[in-house]
Amino acid sequence: MNDKTVTINSNFDYINHFFYKYYNNISNMTARKKNFEIIHSNLKIKTLDKFVGTYFTYPIFLKNSLQRNNLVKNLIKERIYCPYYWCMDFDKNNDCNKKLVENMLCIPIDQRYNEKDMLYISNIINLYLN
Repeated sequence: MNDKTVTINSNFDYINHFFYKYYNNISNMTARKKNFEIIHSNLKIKTLDKFVGTYFTYPIFLKNSLQRNNLVKNLIKERIYCPYYWCMDFDKNNDCNKKLVENMLCIPIDQRYNEKDMLYISNIINLYLN
């Protein structure tokens, strides 16, 4: 993909473009897509539609930062480590970005994991969200 031909319409488009540019290789992409689909079909909470097709992480949007932080603590107890979203400097005062930063958690789905890992992660998340 030629960077000069990419039109960036939103923060999500920017993130998707970044992920595809730097992490798109066929075998990794196939593994991430499979892992995304396993998580998607097994979690009781779903991702934002805008992220379907990214296949880098499985972002879940929680009710509030307290729920997200409690889930993170419980996942760490299970040795599941999830990255957070952070405010992008060019739009750090945007209310939508603030909500994403405070309420979103990215579930790891990359090519290092297999179906058993995805089912385990799904079950742990479902357990702690009930």
